[in-house]
Amino acid sequence: MPKYCFAQEFSDGKDVLHAYKLGETDALGNLAPLRAEWTAYNGGANIVLTAFYDKKKKWVSEGGELVSGWDERSTAFYDSNVYSGFFLDELEGFDLVYNTPQIRIYKMKDEYWNSEK
Repeated sequence: MPKYCFAQEFSDGKDVLHAYKLGETDALGNLAPLRAEWTAYNGGANIVLTAFYDKKKKWVSEGGELVSGWDERSTAFYDSNVYSGFFLDELEGFDLVYNTPQIRIYKMKDEYWNSEK
């Protein structure tokens, strides 16, 4: 079973939570980060951590290129329509027409109405 460590770090003008998988290092021997945005909820005796992966290229790779964390997602949930529609604000074949933190409404794209897809 993989083991992780978390560090609260200052980045982009704010405190952020970064995760590292123990035993995985980069070419310099530093712990390799998991490229996800993490949120923590303190539920009393337990702390709940949630990873949000997206397709934005905002992480610096070992080669100095900007990459996304999308390829590091860990379960099939991140490929679901629920995750795509609610967390990424994108759903293939649909346009987002209403967006609040609690509600997303999509309209099927016109080209899909009369197609045989």
